Amino acid sequence: MQALFYGPMYAKGISEWIEKRTNALVMMQSKEVTYHLKRLEKEGMIEFKGEKKEEGRTRGTERRYYRITDKGRISIIALREALKMVFSQPPDEVMENYK
Repeated sequence: MQALFYGPMYAKGISEWIEKRTNALVMMQSKEVTYHLKRLEKEGMIEFKGEKKEEGRTRGTERRYYRITDKGRISIIALREALKMVFSQPPDEVMENYK
């Protein structure tokens, strides 16, 4: 979902974004990404934006583009803030909150 924070993308584009962001430590095929996109769409975190025709594509002529919804954007921002809070505290203080 983080990839969609910057603008609409399609499954293969997200797969490539993940690979680049992780220096190829995480690699996902388009069909794996599509599975997660469908789940996020059902949860209302992202939505299908439309299909765009691409010139020179060998398999099919359209791609499904997804964009993040307001609910998804709020979720990402909240997660970022939670991670900042957790990682800005010494480990003992973080664990103290869970006792």
